Amino acid sequence: MTGFSADWLSLREPADERARAREIRDAAVRSVAGKAAPRIVDLACGTGSTLRALAPSIGSAQRWRLVDNDPALLERARSECGGRAGIEELETIAADLADDPGAVIADADLVTTSAFLDLVSEDWAARLVATLANRGLPFYAALSYDGRVSCEPAHPLDDRITERVNRHQRGDKGFGPALGPDAAQKIVELLERADFSVMQARSDWTCRTSEPIFQSELIGGWALAAGETGGISADDLADWKAFRLAAVAAGRSCIRVGHVDVFARPQADVPTAVHGSV
Repeated sequence: MTGFSADWLSLREPADERARAREIRDAAVRSVAGKAAPRIVDLACGTGSTLRALAPSIGSAQRWRLVDNDPALLERARSECGGRAGIEELETIAADLADDPGAVIADADLVTTSAFLDLVSEDWAARLVATLANRGLPFYAALSYDGRVSCEPAHPLDDRITERVNRHQRGDKGFGPALGPDAAQKIVELLERADFSVMQARSDWTCRTSEPIFQSELIGGWALAAGETGGISADDLADWKAFRLAAVAAGRSCIRVGHVDVFARPQADVPTAVHGSV
């Protein structure tokens, strides 16, 4: 699995927190309401952003299992999340999630993940959904990139850059050909086919002018991804990057990046199915 640095995860967390769809997050919290010491298993946890987003609303006596393939991120997660009010147990597990995730979610009351499903293949997603269905587990998946990008001020190459970035997103990230911008749509299809009740809502990043480092890192990452897929000359790519970075430096850059949040639970758990749309 392709890793992410703790610095990048810290840069993006404020945008993630602003973007999370409140109604989807609240549904995830309600799914463990009334359970004594619910166990929440967070897949590809990074530094623990999902815990930080959910824990204050869940209440006391939570038990969390944070799973990632990067021991350094897990150490950071334990440092940043340990000792928080209401966390009765915090377990960290280093595991390659390209393998079967069934063992780490076996005793979960809720399975969560953030900014992860766009990295996995359709086959992997289908195996995860089958495991969730077999065990009757609710699932909260936040911040799946869906391919929508808008930038102001506009540049003539914006659409071509986005197309190349989306192509790059579909490359192998350690799980086979990645779902990339199709992740949210595909996971909803798989969950509904497995007889889950599914809610979904947009959770778009709106990158603020007060976050120049975050915007600059995002632009640099896009330029690198577009360059790796080819189809745009190095000079044109350099011009686009320079234009975008100049807008950031001038405090004129506004970037919106499309994401989708999903919550699903087995139909047997709810008297009336709840469906949402983006």
